[in-house]
Amino acid sequence: MTGTVVVADDHEEMRRLVVQLLEAEGYEVRQARDTQEALHEVARAKPDLLILDVHMPGAGGVEALKSIRSDPGLNGMRVLLLSGSVDFAADWPSQIGADAHLPKPFPSTI
Repeated sequence: MTGTVVVADDHEEMRRLVVQLLEAEGYEVRQARDTQEALHEVARAKPDLLILDVHMPGAGGVEALKSIRSDPGLNGMRVLLLSGSVDFAADWPSQIGADAHLPKPFPSTI
């Protein structure tokens, strides 16, 4: 295994695509459909990476990220934000603690 990743996205097709890509590369992948599930999986799995949709049912990805960054046991975990409706041109993802961000749908060069 290469590492553990939690993929949190309420859009089932997008989540399934990301999971398939990661599993094909040898990652152990856990899934979450909403903010609460994401936080539960992160606390349980202590993943190497969290791929987190910005807009999900519950408090949303931004609030989940703030919660993770305030937890000393999770603060060092890498977080990639995904969104199909947020302008990532500004530097706000890094300002709230994201390590990287990616628009949905993914560019064809990935």
